[in-house]
Amino acid sequence: MFDRSEGTVEIDHERTQARLITNRPSEALRRRWRPLVIGGGGGLGKSLASALRDAGAQVAIVGRSERVKAERDGMVPIVRDLAVPGAASEVVAECTQLFGGLDILVNAHGIAPRAEAEEFDLASWQTTIDINLVSVFSMCQAAGREFLRAGRGKIINIASMLEFFGRTLCL
Repeated sequence: MFDRSEGTVEIDHERTQARLITNRPSEALRRRWRPLVIGGGGGLGKSLASALRDAGAQVAIVGRSERVKAERDGMVPIVRDLAVPGAASEVVAECTQLFGGLDILVNAHGIAPRAEAEEFDLASWQTTIDINLVSVFSMCQAAGREFLRAGRGKIINIASMLEFFGRTLCL
């Protein structure tokens, strides 16, 4: 997320928590980082968003449900289904308008519907692909355009470890 001169992020996977360890906390306050955290309503996304907020960043969090509004705690909630075409560009535009720019994109979202492999329907599979893959690509592309325009920016993609462990259920 940051080069070593700026600090590191410590992640506790067991408790689904993150903590920003910055070597220059005044830098966060001076620059007023403007991160957009996709999946900021829960899990690691929420913890990373909170850590960035605690370091002085102006944080926008995005989620598909109204639950993201309940998790705002000093952050700007944006309710949007990123599986909808064009939603990524809308979210980046909204965040840029709110904060006057965008510095960091964190993709920390995903779904894992559970069903027996032989019963997993194609519509559920397509929704999973749209949310877990297509929306990440769309967010990176939309934020990347803003970063190129601004001449700077950082993208952090976080995936679940669930995909690395076999189990009897499909996704």
